[in-house]
Amino acid sequence: MNLLLYTSQATPRVRYACKVLFGHILGLQVEVTADWSYFQSGNADKIIYGAAGSVGKEPRLPASSLLFEKGIHPQRVEIRHFKGRPAGFFVPGKANAMLPFDLLAFTFYLAARYEEYLPFEGDAHGRFPATGSLAHQHGFLQQPVLQEWGAVLLKRLQAFYPHLPDRRPGYTFRPTYDVDMGWAYLHRPLWLQLGGWLRAALQGNHTLLRERLRVCLGRAQDPFYTFDELERLHIELELRPLFFLLLGQFGPYDKNLPPKGRAMQALTQKLITFSDTGLHPSYRSNTSRAQLQAEVEHYTRLTGQAPLRSRQHFLKLSFPATYRQLIQAGIQEDYTMGYADAPGFRAGLSVPYPWYDLEVEAEQPLLIYPFAVMDVTLQQYLKLPPGQAIEMLKGLIDTVRGTGGVFMPLWHNSSFAASHGWAGWAEVHEQLLRYGSTKS
Repeated sequence: MNLLLYTSQATPRVRYACKVLFGHILGLQVEVTADWSYFQSGNADKIIYGAAGSVGKEPRLPASSLLFEKGIHPQRVEIRHFKGRPAGFFVPGKANAMLPFDLLAFTFYLAARYEEYLPFEGDAHGRFPATGSLAHQHGFLQQPVLQEWGAVLLKRLQAFYPHLPDRRPGYTFRPTYDVDMGWAYLHRPLWLQLGGWLRAALQGNHTLLRERLRVCLGRAQDPFYTFDELERLHIELELRPLFFLLLGQFGPYDKNLPPKGRAMQALTQKLITFSDTGLHPSYRSNTSRAQLQAEVEHYTRLTGQAPLRSRQHFLKLSFPATYRQLIQAGIQEDYTMGYADAPGFRAGLSVPYPWYDLEVEAEQPLLIYPFAVMDVTLQQYLKLPPGQAIEMLKGLIDTVRGTGGVFMPLWHNSSFAASHGWAGWAEVHEQLLRYGSTKS
């Protein structure tokens, strides 16, 4: 054990916030106690959180009321800058504290996604938008702000305890891909093929008509089947990517091939030779536990093992229902923590951390892996040209290099075809991989 923290009430919120801040951000072991005698007799390096009536020379963190409350209530979070960084939950009159604000409450609010349990105006898909977040409204969405403050806290603790180690996670790069449609034209049912021909003809899109014809005659590669090139790049750069497979029932937002078909079986077998895989729960599965279970069974048949990882299709994430459903389905890691409408760090973090269910006030057996940016965000939401997209990606990567953690981009196998609106984006993707995989 590295640290012993005393607080007047060792609530589940306090314990969770300490685990995220000291454990997942700083890589340290911390024990939380409300027993003053035990605290005084302990041999570990000590911290006091709040506890206004306590005496001692130990370093202190001020406490607001958030971690001692129960239930979900509107919070008035005033964001101010201290030492050039944004922070919340300032506590007046704490001149002897290491920081003038409640870093544990700030950690809890962002990591537990407190604001997403409160009423909000969702987007067209009912999702919590980046624009509704505290981080976006105060201009720090593109900062893993909790890790930045963790680094500040570590330095201040080391002033008291010089032997305290720096075990913050280093920088790692983890490319991830959502396979919504493995093929644009091939292996699709006849009625879909006919519908595609008719739609392109009615739109007068001769480019897609010619492309479809060439692909169906075997004279050209299907524009969405980019897996050979993805395999080559990742092997060359010694990267182990992660692919999420959409295995839902065909519908307005779920366009995948039938999971029982030979094409999907062959693709899955190819992917597991050079990558890890996970489930991409369908749009429909958000409102149907039976549909999610069917997709879990499809995945198990395809890969030979039950899915442990997932990322929601369309990034459909609703607290706490989505994560509860995933846990019931046996999912242990989720990779949905990011926004569709803006790049950045939704939870203020680039390191994995456990989920806390605010409604039941308890940490849950699900590890959250945040991602920082999605290809569709850059091209469709922000409408960036390829050159500007590359510069934004490099800036985000450099940010995570500075704080440590995992830089995890979200890409699609279909985001390369010029005929489908992605001219120049194959180069964006390759530069992303090459820049992200370099060590410095």
